[in-house]
Amino acid sequence: MTARQQIRVGRRLGRDRAPVDATPAPGVGDLLHAAREKKGVDLYRAERDTKIRARHLAALESGDYAELPGSVYVKGFLRNYATYLGLDPVEALERWHEEQDPGQRVAATAAVGVPPQPLADPRRGLTFTPGVLVAVVLSLVVVGFLGYVALQLTRFSQTPELSLSVPAYIQLPLGSTTVTLSGNAPVQATVDATDGSGRPAGSTVANDEGIWAMDLTVRRGQNDFTLVTRDPETGRDAPPRQVMVVVAVPEASMPAPTPAPTAPVIVPGVEPTIAPVDASLEPGASAVPEVSGSPAADAAQLELSSPGERSTSKDPAVTVKGRTDARAVRISATWEGSGKRPGNPGTVQVDVRRGAFSRDIALAPGRWAVTVETVATDSLSSTTLTRSVEVDYQGFVVEVAVKQGRRAWIQVTVDGRVLDAGGVMSDGDRRIVRARESVIVRTGVERNTLVGVQGARPEQLGPTIGVGVWRVDKGKAPTRLQGR
Repeated sequence: MTARQQIRVGRRLGRDRAPVDATPAPGVGDLLHAAREKKGVDLYRAERDTKIRARHLAALESGDYAELPGSVYVKGFLRNYATYLGLDPVEALERWHEEQDPGQRVAATAAVGVPPQPLADPRRGLTFTPGVLVAVVLSLVVVGFLGYVALQLTRFSQTPELSLSVPAYIQLPLGSTTVTLSGNAPVQATVDATDGSGRPAGSTVANDEGIWAMDLTVRRGQNDFTLVTRDPETGRDAPPRQVMVVVAVPEASMPAPTPAPTAPVIVPGVEPTIAPVDASLEPGASAVPEVSGSPAADAAQLELSSPGERSTSKDPAVTVKGRTDARAVRISATWEGSGKRPGNPGTVQVDVRRGAFSRDIALAPGRWAVTVETVATDSLSSTTLTRSVEVDYQGFVVEVAVKQGRRAWIQVTVDGRVLDAGGVMSDGDRRIVRARESVIVRTGVERNTLVGVQGARPEQLGPTIGVGVWRVDKGKAPTRLQGR
């Protein structure tokens, strides 16, 4: 461009420019104050955002730079505050330099040409620095470890399974002596079988595919077996499996009818004919062959470990326990003492588990005959044992129970002393307590609660479904204190 062209452009630009405003430009403090008001924040909010004390920000806006630590701090505060308020930090520093020394504008501009770093926008995007890589690797290791622990906990919390590939009820023909049981179990787990009396009946080990099989000896009639196993790795027991094997029993043979004796036919002129008698028969023996009847059922085995014969109990709760191969036993007690007969505990049936049974019965002071009788079945006849027991204690006994299949909250107080905070009893739960003066029973459901005094069979407290408080005194029936 020639000099003449430059002059023409300058003239054109001069015509396009607006008149120069003679009003002096606002100071740095005014710019900062106006920008803060426009941003809608106060000094305390700006202090939290910029980490610059509010009194320093106020000094910047008022132009009272003597309140600031020094020029270096003034520059830094001004740069950050201007950036925070959306102003050009370079221009703000230039105006500050002009206010301090108008002749040094160029130098000040060159000195503060670098944009402020503390409030610069953060870089976007993920940069894989060594620290980030280490953090990722550590995170993966932690996640993998936690996953492994969770897997092991889940594995060890699971109950192993013992399954049968044969029915749980097996019928065998007459004359069978063995039965083969098979199924699945944990790999290399030992499977043990016990009979109805709890005695070992057989054992085997599952192969690498978890398959097992064993032969068990059976006898005529009903044979009960219980199968158990344990996972060799986790040490947890699988739920036991029950198997019933029934071997056919010969049907009862009806004895052949004995022919009625026939009178000899007498014909006139002919002597009666008498049938010859077999000389080999014993005197009084019948010529009709004997026919054997049905085989008698085996007597159930029964052993009592408690109570002992002619034993003495200082506790009103007498423990009756023992072993049998029957499915259940009946326990009863008969009064043998002198004087007034106390309450009758009645007869209670107790299921046999793994060949054993145990039951506490509440008895009043005195001598009792405790009888245990096995429940007869098609293959086992009943067996009865009786033990004489002397019960000796002071006071009286109360039995608190809950009906079978029901539940109720119950609290028992004995002679003014609360035994515990109370709790829910259910499905035939029982509690036997001894007292000197009185027993108070608090129940949440009266009609589900049973109470027996001095060994008597527990009876229902009341017909209502609501709560109730009952008192039992020595020698008296339960009486209601509170309730609906």
